[in-house]
Amino acid sequence: MTQTALAARLVLLLLPVLLCAAQQQASPQSGSVEGVISDSNTAEPVGGATLHLVPLRYLRGGRQSQPQATSGADGAFRFDAVSPGSYVITAEHAGYVPNKLNSKSRLITVSQGQALAGVTVSLAREGVISGVVADETGAPLPGARVQALAAFTTYGQTSLKLFANTTADRQGRFVLSSLPANSYFLLAKPAAPSVTKEGELVQTFYPRSLEWEGAGTVPVGVGESVGDITIRIRRTATYHIRGKIADAAVQSGSIGLMLTVSPAGAPNSL
Repeated sequence: MTQTALAARLVLLLLPVLLCAAQQQASPQSGSVEGVISDSNTAEPVGGATLHLVPLRYLRGGRQSQPQATSGADGAFRFDAVSPGSYVITAEHAGYVPNKLNSKSRLITVSQGQALAGVTVSLAREGVISGVVADETGAPLPGARVQALAAFTTYGQTSLKLFANTTADRQGRFVLSSLPANSYFLLAKPAAPSVTKEGELVQTFYPRSLEWEGAGTVPVGVGESVGDITIRIRRTATYHIRGKIADAAVQSGSIGLMLTVSPAGAPNSL
């Protein structure tokens, strides 16, 4: 075998090794993220919390995995093998309001090979509202659906945002948990239609208002439990609306449209 042929054979044998080494050098080095999670009110560490790194690619429709970590007794957490990119940190723990994805989420950026330290995350103790759903005679309404909603205004338009919902038990009792500090409207809806000569049971705001403008609110502080709330679902006359969608809409292919009827001046979510 000539020296030229030997050299060519050695190159062919070493080529896979050289290519692998080149790919490793070209691929971005992973980094790490570490920090501490604490109680937003007391600043005490929160041990046993579950944290996730949610890549911004995921929020934009990507399928990148979400690294997970659990905090120690001292609240410390660490993510290893973190790919370069921007992330949002979420956290949750029993008894606290979940730190979900929203406009206030903590955003971090990890560079190639970076060991990012000193990241702080906080959780607020959950608020709880409990009580009973009953009709106007005081009889409990098992199975009634109860929602906790808070009002907010955007560009001059008021909307009600849903924060928690639950179903009343056989005694009409309900518990709404995982509530951040806020003032809440409570909306109760009967489990099933109930029509008598006096009218029909209809959705009612706490304490017994048919419209949100006349409803009361329940203020809840950080970690506060508010009990002994009674929502009285009212019975009133109800009406049916029937009609027909204009031919132009039908001809344009708008079949299966959903129509919503809301009281004048009601928030967007009602």
